[in-house]
Amino acid sequence: MTKKIKKEMQIFLKENVPNLGRKGNLINVKSGYVRNYLIPMKFAELATPTLIEKFKVQQKQLKQDQEQFIINAKNNKKILDTINEFIIKKRVTKQKRIFGKIRSTEILTLILNQTGINLRESDIVVPEITELGIYNITVNLHSTISTNVQIKIVSE
Repeated sequence: MTKKIKKEMQIFLKENVPNLGRKGNLINVKSGYVRNYLIPMKFAELATPTLIEKFKVQQKQLKQDQEQFIINAKNNKKILDTINEFIIKKRVTKQKRIFGKIRSTEILTLILNQTGINLRESDIVVPEITELGIYNITVNLHSTISTNVQIKIVSE
């Protein structure tokens, strides 16, 4: 009789591998793929009891960090909803058009200065602003938490 070889092995990914998983994932993969490709290319390592325990600790930490991020996003939403309107003073032409455009970086700086909330450019959706008036800006604080604030453009 021949000895049966395990068909699958449990591994940790050390790198992102397309169609398989992301770095740090604990997955089951066919043993031949592990022995012949993933381990020689240093994309993965075998899941030992020590590594599994380390993985569980990391997962708990990631979950706590994610929960804290959501709490911060909710607090930031409350702050933005309280203020709701930000004012930008610009020079204007006789036709009430502003010189230049309002850029997202200008809005980010304004929000940071007035609230202390540090956002990225990808977190806000800004329409094209070329005239005086009130514009709605969508602020995405988390994938599930967003709010709208008003930007009021007035002449200097």
